[in-house]
Amino acid sequence: MGFLRRLFGGQNDAQKQHSAEMLTYVEGTGIFIHPECGTCKRRMRLRIDKERDLENDGAGYTWHKTLVCNNNRCFRRMPTVVHFDSKFNVATYELEKGRYLTLGEFDRLEAEDKVAKAAAERAAAEEASAEEQDSAENDSDNSSGGGKRGFD
Repeated sequence: MGFLRRLFGGQNDAQKQHSAEMLTYVEGTGIFIHPECGTCKRRMRLRIDKERDLENDGAGYTWHKTLVCNNNRCFRRMPTVVHFDSKFNVATYELEKGRYLTLGEFDRLEAEDKVAKAAAERAAAEEASAEEQDSAENDSDNSSGGGKRGFD
């Protein structure tokens, strides 16, 4: 059934609902979408140029690409096809080995990552500060050790 749905462009209810939200925004000559790699979960913000990247198929437009994950270790190839209507609204889409995020999902996940990164940096800074303080205390204990200085 999935093969026929892909062949004839049909979508299930979840995809129909998501397709309206998937196309995050159109700005001037650009359409912005947000794919996520299915392997490493790396998120990307892509711009599709309406004048150069789309093929006019009469009733709308089609975008064919093989996206490559830009993670330093992954480099997963993700073939995609997105069909737009004449007003550049998403009609159907398919992304192998990944998924498309809505703008809301993308922004929320990016904000969560930013908060987690800031917390990790704070924890690392606190740990480094504690190590410096311990090192300073050890140095002061060693220097006041009964009048001995260095080597005899």
